Order: sequence, then structure tokens, then C-alpha cells
Amino acid sequence: MGCRLLAGFPSYFDGFEELGRDYAIDLAIINLGAYEPRWFMAQSHMDPKEAVHAFKELNAKKLMIAHWGTFRLGDEPVHFPPEDLRKELAAEGLLDRWIDIRHGETFFPV
Repeated sequence: MGCRLLAGFPSYFDGFEELGRDYAIDLAIINLGAYEPRWFMAQSHMDPKEAVHAFKELNAKKLMIAHWGTFRLGDEPVHFPPEDLRKELAAEGLLDRWIDIRHGETFFPV
């Protein structure tokens, strides 16, 4: 995998589309976690729907998520982000582009 983007910013912003235009991103690593309640977390954390929207705007080939499952900072249980993301990706027909890596697992790109 050539170009990788680690989205250090955990909330959605309007620059994802520009990054997708300017760079051929092979792997986008997007932060996802602590997104509920939206009225409080929206300014600082993406929810699964926003993460999928950002992934589409980045036009990346593959997606991984980070920033989830360690501490309960939001109202959603810590194990919810991957399953919530799975539903959103499936609804958009993008499930095959997600690298579903869990805590303690490794990924070696071919």
C-alpha cells in the first residue's frame, strides 16, 4: 500500500474531499469512537455515518478505524464502533473495502 492517511482529527471536516482529489489514498485510517450523544460529541468525534461519508470523500481504496474500544468516553458501549460502522458500510455497498482489525491483531498489506 502506497499512500496512507491517518486522520488525526477525530471529527468530520470539509477538507476530506480536497484530500481525496489531491492524493491517491490507498488506506485511510479514520478515528471512530466516543460519538454519542451527538449533541455533545458532534464537534469533536465522527459517528459511523460521518466516517463512511469521509471515507467516500477521501476516495481511498481501503478503510481501517482507530480511536475506539479502550475507554468509555461516550454514551455508546466501547465495542459498538466496529459494528455500527459495519452497518453503515453495508448500507453503502462498501463493506468489502473495510479492513476489520481488532485489538491485538496485526495487518500486513500485500
